[in-house]
This record gives sequence, C-alpha cells and structure tokens, in this order.
Amino acid sequence: MQQTLSYSIVLTSIAAACSLVPATGETYSNGVLDVRLEVTAAGTRPIAFPVSEAFTGATSFVSDALTSAVDTGDLIHLWLGKHFVTYEFSGQTGSWHILESVFRMPDDRLQHVLSDGYMLTRKATGTARLNYTGTAPQESSVTVSIAARDWRLIGAPFPGALDAEVLVNAGAQPGDKVKAWDHAESAWKTCTLTENGWEMDGIPDELTIGLAEAFLYYNGSSDTRTLTFTRPYAAQTRP
Repeated sequence: MQQTLSYSIVLTSIAAACSLVPATGETYSNGVLDVRLEVTAAGTRPIAFPVSEAFTGATSFVSDALTSAVDTGDLIHLWLGKHFVTYEFSGQTGSWHILESVFRMPDDRLQHVLSDGYMLTRKATGTARLNYTGTAPQESSVTVSIAARDWRLIGAPFPGALDAEVLVNAGAQPGDKVKAWDHAESAWKTCTLTENGWEMDGIPDELTIGLAEAFLYYNGSSDTRTLTFTRPYAAQTRP
C-alpha cells in the first residue's frame, strides 16, 4: 500500500552515525533522531513526531518545525474530535488561521504529544522540507484511546516499523479499521481487521504505516478501545 517516499530518519551518536533499521526488535546505541520529510507541490502527507524532546527543549518545537517548512497557502489538517479542521499558513503574519477565515489557530493546537498526527498539504510551488531533531522516546509504551464506533488520527509514537502485527499486538480487534495514506493515489486506503487478518476490499493486505507518519484508526466496538504501542528498540540514554 505504501509507496517509496523521499524521507529519511537518521540516528546519530557522538562517536558515529548509523541508519535506523525499522524492524521490531532491532536495537541501536544512543538515541538522537534527525528526521527529514518532503511534501511536493500539490501533495499531501500524514506526519508524526516520534521524538521525546527537541534539542531546544521548547514545547513549541512542532509548531516551529512546521512553520520553518511551509510557505503562504500551505495547509495543516488537525483531527479535532470527530473530523479534520484545516488551517492555512500566512507568511505575512507567520501564523496559521482556519481556512478562508481570519480566526487564528489557538496556541496549544501544535503542542507535542507522541501519539498525535497531522496532515500537511503543500499548496505553494516547490517542495516543503520538514526537518526536526530530538531524542528517541524512552517510554516503554504509549497508550492511545479511541471512543466507541469512532475514528482517531494517530501519529506513530516510535521510530520503528508499524505494521499489521504491531497493530494487532497493540490491541486491535476484528471489526476495527485503519486508513493508511496511499502516496501514489493521494488518498486514504482503508483496511479492515477480520478473523483472517487485515483486508482491503476483501483482499488480504500487508498493512504498513510509513516511518514518522500518521494514520486514521476506527474502533469498531461499542466500548472504548485502548491501543498500547510498545517500544520496538532498546532504551538508551543520550550522552
């Protein structure tokens, strides 16, 4: 489902640099992440911020990273409750406002939360280049709650593989659905968990969520669903 993308996540240490191997169970030393994502003109992509802190130590680093990557007219789509709310960036004021209105985005909309996801649309010409640096999450697990019969946009909380097996281990149940972004089609593709595994239109599908990406999750039950994502690598303390 996922296409080859122009992005990279690099782990670095004081002594050397190494590429992240995005496989469950793999380990690495230290935990410094340098994440680079690109969104081409007229393109949209879901994004996540799987880092525990920015080197700046500022709680506004998500806002700062996005603002430095965009131009006038670019859009950010935030999942608020049950639907997306779209904000447009103004280069003149350096701020976001609700699309086709003068109402500015509240200051707390872009505060960093590991499980939060975002959708970024490039309306300006050229390519939006999003770059941020921080430490790999040291939490042993991250929990996300989804209301009964409802959708939620989730940002991949760890810089590792997020596939069908990870979702099942996190607590997905038959009847639940996932919308993963198809970059070739610029559209969501929906997979449903059945007793036989994940399927799309009744056909088995190898569901995969790209690194540092977000996805929509539907809780098909009548009770709140809690997903628990466990850290896919050995915890390390930054020197």
